[in-house]
Amino acid sequence: LSSGLNMHGRRRRLHDRKLYDLKNPWTLHSLSAPGAICLDGTPAAFYHKAGDPRRFHIFLEGGGWCYSTADCIRRQTTAFGTTKGLASRVGRLNQISGLGDHCSNDTFGSLCNFTHVYVHYCDGSSFAG
Repeated sequence: LSSGLNMHGRRRRLHDRKLYDLKNPWTLHSLSAPGAICLDGTPAAFYHKAGDPRRFHIFLEGGGWCYSTADCIRRQTTAFGTTKGLASRVGRLNQISGLGDHCSNDTFGSLCNFTHVYVHYCDGSSFAG
């Protein structure tokens, strides 16, 4: 099946649900670029769910920015300041529930077939735009 054809000789669609793990479709990826770190020094990370490589849905997790140095120091020991404890694979992300293993085209339309990226918040900054 590595030729891109399914067992019936037809070309596989890249967003075919059989091409990735349905129980744990979200895979964690840690960044190694200089400066891509959380408040506690752990590497920044994002979850990825395979889909159509030409279409992306990017979700930036919220968390609110640090208001002071003391606030940033306090956040280092919370989920908003670290990637410690993140599972390497998950079946569902509650913040965007429905785009995991039970995505419905009736609810989300073609978005179910997109490649999804969920950027974990851990650096005390603000996403805007």
